[in-house]
Amino acid sequence: MSMRASRAVMAYLKALYSLEEELLAGRGGRLGTAQRVATSAIPERLRISAPSATNMLKKLTARDLVTYERYQGASLTEKGREIALELVRHHRLPRDLPGPGARGPLGRGTC
Repeated sequence: MSMRASRAVMAYLKALYSLEEELLAGRGGRLGTAQRVATSAIPERLRISAPSATNMLKKLTARDLVTYERYQGASLTEKGREIALELVRHHRLPRDLPGPGARGPLGRGTC
């Protein structure tokens, strides 16, 4: 996927990643368990219509970013998960950095 991915694609990948992580946490963190997200959870998370979500899931499946089956839900492919993880990390980084006047590692007074 190019670095100029549409905002919609990025939003879907991040939403699916987040929903899969919530499923994983609900299952006690067992890795290797299929993480199928209910198709209805995606439009609810993104505040869009169900048909719009279905259309995008089909497009993401064609790009090998998502595995989607009607009535079975959706999950990120390995490629989709890698991209989503990078997007999530990029989004969290500025929020996690200390602000002005912070003390401790990376904060004022540490150098």
